[in-house]
Amino acid sequence: MKILRIAAIISLLSVLISFSGCSQNRSQKQLTSGIEGQVLLGPMSAVVRADKPLPDKPYKADLKILSREREEITQIQTDDEGKFKISLEPGEYIVSPVSPNPLRPPYPEEQTVTVKANQFTRITVHFDTGIR
Repeated sequence: MKILRIAAIISLLSVLISFSGCSQNRSQKQLTSGIEGQVLLGPMSAVVRADKPLPDKPYKADLKILSREREEITQIQTDDEGKFKISLEPGEYIVSPVSPNPLRPPYPEEQTVTVKANQFTRITVHFDTGIR
């Protein structure tokens, strides 16, 4: 009798694990859209010369992804090169960079992004150094 119960429990667990795996794969296949891009820090100098440009630098940062109603959906961190990619349902989102020091530079620039079905919207997120 005990062996039958154990076998029944193992069978039930196997079925549940199989179903949870299937729904997970289905969700991943549906998320073929989102936002990708890079975070840059600049300007890097108050004086820019044509013969010596100082491009903005990649910047590692935290980004909040908000709904149009400003409800937080998730928060992500870029890699060391400031690059990121996040899967999202089609719709309108606000990318809100998190300031490391809210009262001092660098100052983040928030932006609204529209995600279309089956594509990743590419953006550049800027942190302003305040150098002028």
